[in-house]
Amino acid sequence: MLGLATRLGIGRAALEEEIGKPPEALTQKEARDWNRELAKRSTEQKSTISRKRGYLPESVDSFELAYLLEQKDAGALLRFTLFDGQTFEGVVVGFSPYQITIRQPEGDEITLNKLAIVYYRKAGGEA
Repeated sequence: MLGLATRLGIGRAALEEEIGKPPEALTQKEARDWNRELAKRSTEQKSTISRKRGYLPESVDSFELAYLLEQKDAGALLRFTLFDGQTFEGVVVGFSPYQITIRQPEGDEITLNKLAIVYYRKAGGEA
């Protein structure tokens, strides 16, 4: 219980004040209820954290999401380089955690697997 309270930024004195008595004086049921309450608060607090990078390598994190949406909305031409050396140019028309679909200048659409992409850069810009 004290560990959960510490993670939430609640000191021992504040916890005792909220509970109404020292944690050691709680019955087993009261302690279980307070642990559940603090765990719930901890989970809610974690869900409000804005992460810059994704949990998994294949996920669309907030940074990539914002970047790809910006490039898509701007109609920017991006150049994609794959691990096998192939390159593709096009405007982003859609993406998911695993793929990016682009429309090439000739009008063809192609879907690239993200795990095959070494990097992509804005044409005339930096990676």
